[in-house]
Amino acid sequence: MSENLRVATNRSGEQIARRCYQNDEANCEVYGGLYTWDIAMDGTNQEGAQGLCPDGWHIPTDAEWIVLFDYLGGVEVASGHLKTTGTEIWVEPNACATNISGFNALPAGGGFPDGGYEGLGFGVHMWSSTENGDKAGMPTVHFEGADVWLLNESKELAITVRCVMDP
Repeated sequence: MSENLRVATNRSGEQIARRCYQNDEANCEVYGGLYTWDIAMDGTNQEGAQGLCPDGWHIPTDAEWIVLFDYLGGVEVASGHLKTTGTEIWVEPNACATNISGFNALPAGGGFPDGGYEGLGFGVHMWSSTENGDKAGMPTVHFEGADVWLLNESKELAITVRCVMDP
């Protein structure tokens, strides 16, 4: 998908704990919703699961993220090819941003378990469906450079979800 997921209900139509940056619904409209890993995965821990994604789509695995980054020239340069250009919503310098991939990465920031928020304008974290104990994969695109950070972070953080089409 070329945008962050925005759903407020799961596939069964039940309300979910979607968060909007600073609890402002307008931020969900611009940047997409922020979800903990368990909410994003919609109750499963199966790698490559559909999670909250629409039918025919799923939450990417670590391996699928790496395929994308490799296609874009590797983790050292992929961030620039994923980010929307300009500094209207990205903090300056939004270095190396070309968006030649059409991915349209937006700097949605993220939410902490205590209810706080951080990072709007500075970067975007996106869930992987690959679980690592109490952590999960979290590719991160940031304003300062062209590289993607491949992190494993707490599943309790609230961050964005991108869906990938099923093969």
